[in-house]
Amino acid sequence: MLGRKRKLIKKMLSGVNLVKMGLYVRLKSNLTQEYDEDFSEFLAAAIINELFSETPSNPEGIEFLSSNKELVHQEIDKLKHDEKIRNAVTQAVRVKAIILLANNQDHSSSHVQPLEKLKDLGILIPGGEPPTPETLLAMARDFSNQA
Repeated sequence: MLGRKRKLIKKMLSGVNLVKMGLYVRLKSNLTQEYDEDFSEFLAAAIINELFSETPSNPEGIEFLSSNKELVHQEIDKLKHDEKIRNAVTQAVRVKAIILLANNQDHSSSHVQPLEKLKDLGILIPGGEPPTPETLLAMARDFSNQA
């Protein structure tokens, strides 16, 4: 039973990561029209970290986000009208919340905070059923392949 749960979580996380990769490719492509390559890479990563309520994984990323928070939020505002991005991010963050809840025995509200943040950013698409592993992977593959 435990092995099956781990396998399911791994499958769902792979869908989340596919969404992140597709989003990174889309963002970087758009951002390089306005900024240089290196800046675009950092900005795309910072936007993804904000959307997924994740802390940057390295000191440079932390410094970049701290120095460019307003720009990151301006770029996120531009995503409010892109239904494909909003849908993919909403579904991926929902799945992350489900995984956090499944792994967290205290059932605090911490798994809901990323969804609340998406709502505050104007990206969350409210309502609907959470995706199954199969529907998430299908959507994530499609989103990633169209990037």
